Amino acid sequence: MFSAVLAASRLHAATGTVVGGSVYSKIAQQCLSQRGSYSQIEKPMQKVRKFGDWRSFFNSNLLFRSENINVNAVEKNHNQSVSSKRWNIIQFFRSYSNVPLANPLKVNTKVLNNVMLYRFEKPFMFKAAAAFGILTCIGCLTMADTIYLVLCKDLFNPEKDLWTRLKAHVLPLAGISIGVICGPLILITVWFITVRSVKYLILHKGGKSITLVAYHPIKMEKKYARKLEEVSSVAARSDKKGYVPLKLKGVRFHFILDKQGHFVNPELFDCTAGIKRFE
Repeated sequence: MFSAVLAASRLHAATGTVVGGSVYSKIAQQCLSQRGSYSQIEKPMQKVRKFGDWRSFFNSNLLFRSENINVNAVEKNHNQSVSSKRWNIIQFFRSYSNVPLANPLKVNTKVLNNVMLYRFEKPFMFKAAAAFGILTCIGCLTMADTIYLVLCKDLFNPEKDLWTRLKAHVLPLAGISIGVICGPLILITVWFITVRSVKYLILHKGGKSITLVAYHPIKMEKKYARKLEEVSSVAARSDKKGYVPLKLKGVRFHFILDKQGHFVNPELFDCTAGIKRFE
């Protein structure tokens, strides 16, 4: 019995392998090798599970271990490609920006004589507007005075309480307020629009200064002589608005170039007075 056990142990040692001071069979060795390969696969998966969010997952080098990719080299190449694309875009736009912005149409602005840029000749319309404003103001003030004389006789009667008198004269007081406020307001509005409406815009010899001629209710017209550096167009002539606002240094509010007028030299206007130089 003892000899049979000893023979079996010798056979097992002959067909087995020494691992860590112990003798194992080939089947056991295969199982151990498979278990080791599984453990190697499970280790990175456990690390992936331990990630808190997607940033830590992409910041780790785990995704690049299988291919041995240098992350720093990839980022460097990417930055170089992005910078080269940006440089190409800049060069593309620089190639089309050789024309100065002040004169994109390459128009000769150094004129030999005075040249009219804009003309809007409607003096009768502004005379009628001024007359309308004056008559409306006079009519409203006359209406307010009549209402006061006819309907407000007891407004300052000391025998009655003030609150009682005000309640009895609500409508007369409203009519007086409308007449006193609306009449002068209409006149001021008509006056302001008239003095800011441009009649002529003239470019002087040499193309460095202009003269703006505006309407005036009393003087009929008023002139403003300025250098081109002191003139700025707030909007372009091609905009959908019905007018072009023009700003002069030293003058409050904008002047109005009505598009119903005639731009005699539109390209010359765009390259001189039609440029936005300041707010």
